Amino acid sequence: MSGLQTEAGTILVLAPDWRRPLDWLPALAAYVVAAPLDGDTCLALDARGGELPVSSIAKLLERACEYVSEGRDFPEVLLVVDDVDLGDDPVTGAGDLVERLGLSVPPLAGDPKTTVVHARWVKTLVDELQAEVDRASLAAARPVRLEGEPLVTVRIPTFGSVDLLLERAIPSVLAGSYRNVELLVCSDGPQPHARAAVEGLTDPRIRYLEVEERPRYPSRASSFWQVAGTSAVNRLVEEARGDVIAPLDHDDAFTHDHIPVLLDALRAGADFAFGVAMTETGTGAWGLLGSLPLAHGRIVHASVMYTRRLAHMRYDAEAWLLNEPGDWNLWHRIRDAGAKIGHVAHPIVVHFKEGSSKAGLEDDPDRILEHFAEDVRGTPAVALLEVAAHGRGAQFG
Repeated sequence: MSGLQTEAGTILVLAPDWRRPLDWLPALAAYVVAAPLDGDTCLALDARGGELPVSSIAKLLERACEYVSEGRDFPEVLLVVDDVDLGDDPVTGAGDLVERLGLSVPPLAGDPKTTVVHARWVKTLVDELQAEVDRASLAAARPVRLEGEPLVTVRIPTFGSVDLLLERAIPSVLAGSYRNVELLVCSDGPQPHARAAVEGLTDPRIRYLEVEERPRYPSRASSFWQVAGTSAVNRLVEEARGDVIAPLDHDDAFTHDHIPVLLDALRAGADFAFGVAMTETGTGAWGLLGSLPLAHGRIVHASVMYTRRLAHMRYDAEAWLLNEPGDWNLWHRIRDAGAKIGHVAHPIVVHFKEGSSKAGLEDDPDRILEHFAEDVRGTPAVALLEVAAHGRGAQFG
């Protein structure tokens, strides 16, 4: 291929979406782990024309190679930044690369321990790479000017009964003091009764969305609770038109001044702000929750508001592998990406006792590892198993 600085006789090209580590990591890992060290093979990765700066892409590639190789030598990897001809037949994935090079990647063993260890090993790398993507994307995003009365997108995921959605969540938004809102409701799977109920409301600020197919979530009750609704929430973020995004659960309620109070915190220079939640505990008692520093257990999902500058960041459907609730996982990633955090010591949401998002198997101490492995293989987390490791191999397809 014209212009590439390599003497290798066999050159494969990968043109990835660098913002999505699992778009390119499986192919890279298969190459690093299994390709021959004879100097005749080169993997050329295209870093041109993407939304990330080349410096960030270089960091991603360097860290991925370092992690996957585990200190071993690996064949030539080339990052393409110049205007050269790369042909028109790029590698489409790990399976394609393995087939083209005739590589032998051992199949990943199917026992529970190997499955869980491998998934968490890959997840650690994927999160590290995603953090670099998030930092670079935030640095490139322009601050949002919140002049006048900006449009605020209130986003509500839902599934199951819509009683509290209709009686509590939606009315608390519509009755609030701030009027320039769009209220998006997304069902986490097809629900004719939810569609009929929400579309039957006459306020033009309300819009109903629906995930086409109910996602595959973990079967364990605690893991399910941590990430249930992820697909619906991410769809809501994609559809949001506002300069500001305000999360709300379908069984909670905003206070009358929720939006203006948090907007003032954002106008003071924050990218992300949160307030105090009047919270019902498991015993039925009530208390106040929400304070600095931003920490797990000290912030409620519906007490948050953030600007469109952070809209590129999404909820992680595999946060359960780290034993983290999806909302907290996103909040600390936002903090760690360098967003400016604001806090108001003012009650701005009513958070009722957890319960509507809990389902699945209760933990059996004798089968926890087995259940974890079943959930890895039965959810989108199975994609983590396609990333090859020395000694463990990979599972393709």
